[in-house]
Amino acid sequence: MNALTVVKLLEELPGFLDEEYELPDGADVSLDRYVYVLHAVRVCRRRLSDFEAKVSDDLVARAAEHTFTVDGLGEVQIRKRTRRTHWDNEGLTRKLVAMSRDERILNEMTGEYEPEAEAVARVLSECARPSWRLTPLRERHIPIDEYAHEEDAGYTVRIG
Repeated sequence: MNALTVVKLLEELPGFLDEEYELPDGADVSLDRYVYVLHAVRVCRRRLSDFEAKVSDDLVARAAEHTFTVDGLGEVQIRKRTRRTHWDNEGLTRKLVAMSRDERILNEMTGEYEPEAEAVARVLSECARPSWRLTPLRERHIPIDEYAHEEDAGYTVRIG
């Protein structure tokens, strides 16, 4: 493997692409050309992602230690990943709701414990990052814009 050549190609590619993509002011370019370029970029990203995985796998297979230093880049750490799927969301929610009753915070000034609903909300938000579902929230007439910051995220283009 010629790592220097690979690194040089990867570092220079964005500059070459920008240079070739430059359009003169007022250039009349057909939409088809934009779509072909966009498609090629997406294919390239997928292939680069596959290449990244291959290089990463090769590094893990050859590394004698899990932590080492590379001059100019710093510390490299190799850690085992664990994918967790098929969570028992309802079971965990019930468990945390039950536990939150014992974790209510005492207000030192008033001598009262926080309301149970507040304790439940606090414990759930500490332990989970919910992905809110818009349709059920709307069905409950919850004004979504009062609970989320919204900003223009642009457009998406689907090809094929």
